[in-house]
Amino acid sequence: MENIKNAIKKNLSNSIPFLEEIAQHIMMVNQNFSRSSFLFECAKIFRDPDEKITDIGTTLEFLYTATSLHRHINDFDSSRRQLKYVESILGSEASVLIGDYLLSKSFRILTKLGDLEILECVSSVTKNISRAQVMEISKPTLLVTPRYWYKVIRNKNAGLYGAGAQSSAHWANAPHSTALKLFSFGEHYGIAAQIKKDIDNMWDKKIIYQKLKEQELWSPICYLLHDCLKSDGQIEILKK
Repeated sequence: MENIKNAIKKNLSNSIPFLEEIAQHIMMVNQNFSRSSFLFECAKIFRDPDEKITDIGTTLEFLYTATSLHRHINDFDSSRRQLKYVESILGSEASVLIGDYLLSKSFRILTKLGDLEILECVSSVTKNISRAQVMEISKPTLLVTPRYWYKVIRNKNAGLYGAGAQSSAHWANAPHSTALKLFSFGEHYGIAAQIKKDIDNMWDKKIIYQKLKEQELWSPICYLLHDCLKSDGQIEILKK
């Protein structure tokens, strides 16, 4: 994890304002670096991870942070809380600009690595993240079914785990079939991680209030409304 932290600082350009604050924000959002940690574990299947794996892990953390910043572009207060150190740029504008910077930086790192299979894998996942974000805001939260939730989370959250797992196979020059199996494994792991996080949060009233207030896509609400209630109970809860 120290390697990832050092790589994050190394790969952020010294010429941009608020460099140290942005690096600290990335580390705050990704406290356990679960995506890069998963990448390292997959790489160990083949051989000891090297600097190239560390750089791939850095891009995964950059992309996740960019996604979390873009998620709050319509929530002025939330984006100000997340980026309170950027005094010269207001709220959501800062989230978009820094998120876009991290996206472009990620692909510059991957291009320098010179592995087209890894670049193609991560770019495909990034495209799916954008699609999932559109899906997330295109349907009223309370009408989202578990099946719809699954599609959004698979593309928006789980895809980065899949990309990490598949990239480790490309890094090790493993067969294409192995790379595809690892991507599928990574996706399933990412979905399981999200479900576990949602279950852990089910007992916190503040989090439930926040999810409802901010109309976030949340699996417990999806399952409650669409899998656990009869139609009359569903209508009553929707009204409330």
